[in-house]
Amino acid sequence: MAKSSATSDEAKRKIGVPLGLAVALLKDSDGDIDFSLPLTGTLSDKNFNWGELIWAGVKQVLTKVLLSPFSAVGRLFKGGDDSVDRLEVDPVTFAPGSAVIAPSTEAQLTKLAEFLRRSPNIKLSLAPVVTQADVTSLKDQEVAARLEAFRQAERLPDLAAALRAYYTQHFPDTAPPKTTEEQIAFLAGREPVPEARLAALVERRLAATRENLVAARGIAEARVVAAEARPPTAPVDGGQGRVEFTIVAADG
Repeated sequence: MAKSSATSDEAKRKIGVPLGLAVALLKDSDGDIDFSLPLTGTLSDKNFNWGELIWAGVKQVLTKVLLSPFSAVGRLFKGGDDSVDRLEVDPVTFAPGSAVIAPSTEAQLTKLAEFLRRSPNIKLSLAPVVTQADVTSLKDQEVAARLEAFRQAERLPDLAAALRAYYTQHFPDTAPPKTTEEQIAFLAGREPVPEARLAALVERRLAATRENLVAARGIAEARVVAAEARPPTAPVDGGQGRVEFTIVAADG
């Protein structure tokens, strides 16, 4: 086990990705790896090192094999020595507070499915990220639902009337903001972070992403999995809510 880990660590240093992932990316649908290494050297040279030469050849081939197909789904970052520094897959993004796959993200899911079909020995690990924009949207939804229930219970004609009555009942000593939008924003600002709704949003986004790849695009369920250690649902600042992807070896 320790030897295998050491070998993988060495591969990471030499070619930029763990050995298991490199092998998985290079295997074809029959489980074979077929490529030639451009090796040149002088055997009589005392400093000639087959090991270093082979690693250099593998790095060169791996970079060429990955660069073209991977550029469609993300970015391949190279180190100063031209090794693969890291692979970064573009995420699937969502509108604030929503778990609906937008038409603008369908193209990325199509490319991901094609990438998975071309590389049968890898799988995608999915990790959700929620943002402050999601929190704001969920608070707005909570306030809107409460106001609608209040309007119906009080038999009021519209939202404006509901807001006037709501402020009179709950904030008698507070002058309401001038516009409807400002009045709702004031109420939303007093809402606590909706932890349960954030957790539900995370699950719905994961389910929507997996269903799109599995049910709509025919990718095997075992190849689209939630990350073992999910990040906390605590929102991050900036950006859109999203599901991020990590490429791992299928047997990893």
